[in-house]
Amino acid sequence: MSIAVRNPTGKVKAAQQAVADKFGCSVDKTTGGTYLLEQHHLKPLLDLEKEIRKFFKFNTDTLNGRSLIASGNYFRVHNYVTQAVADFDQAKSDFLSIWETQVRPDSERALRNNVDVNGESLFDRLTPSQRKWFSYSAADMSQYYSFSFAENNVPSGNLKGVSQDIINGVRARIKEEERQTMHQLNENLKERLREVLTALRSKMKTYEEGSSRMHDSILGNVSSLVEVLPDMIVGSDTELVDLCADTKVLCGWDVEILKGNEEARKEVHKTAGDILSKMNF
Repeated sequence: MSIAVRNPTGKVKAAQQAVADKFGCSVDKTTGGTYLLEQHHLKPLLDLEKEIRKFFKFNTDTLNGRSLIASGNYFRVHNYVTQAVADFDQAKSDFLSIWETQVRPDSERALRNNVDVNGESLFDRLTPSQRKWFSYSAADMSQYYSFSFAENNVPSGNLKGVSQDIINGVRARIKEEERQTMHQLNENLKERLREVLTALRSKMKTYEEGSSRMHDSILGNVSSLVEVLPDMIVGSDTELVDLCADTKVLCGWDVEILKGNEEARKEVHKTAGDILSKMNF
């Protein structure tokens, strides 16, 4: 999966200095960056990018830098990608259709209207390469916004003419590699479950009414993962299946109840801890 939504940035030395002065640090500790394009024009594409990345985070696994999809989860991913590609292409088309009439002039105007005490605008401080963005056509900009998904299949080798001993050895090696890969993928899934449960358990312990925050995502991340995780298991892993079933109990809680009920938080803390104790570290 590859996705890109570009909003170029420019460095503003005055902003660097202001941040450094405020926090008492050296200037080289801050970026002083400012977006060149008005963010509200990019919001539909940025929202889609966030949604797509979140979907792939929860619905795929990674091994040796490659994103892998379990066969049980294939159609969920395939159906999502089909719709997401169409949605992204439409949002990209809408953005490019107003690039020359709205986005580009609005963004340049906003930079020119931001003037310092010396009368110099943010636009005046841009480098020649940064100013080039405001000369690009819609066709030029198209390359900076993309979403694609490709499936790579590994073909089986042709063993014709090879001795049976060699064939048996190759097949044994392939089978062992397959077993190790399946084990590692399921261990990765278990680690993802461990992470969300650990975060939930920690929040239940550290939360203090009136002085702490508790976001819906603390339970939402658990629910989102448990919903798809059984379909992502490769081969057979009864321990992981059981852990998912145990974790589903936690999905019935409501964040608002947990915020105002210490006993409820203690119960969730214990349940999450019991599940974590079952995992093989």
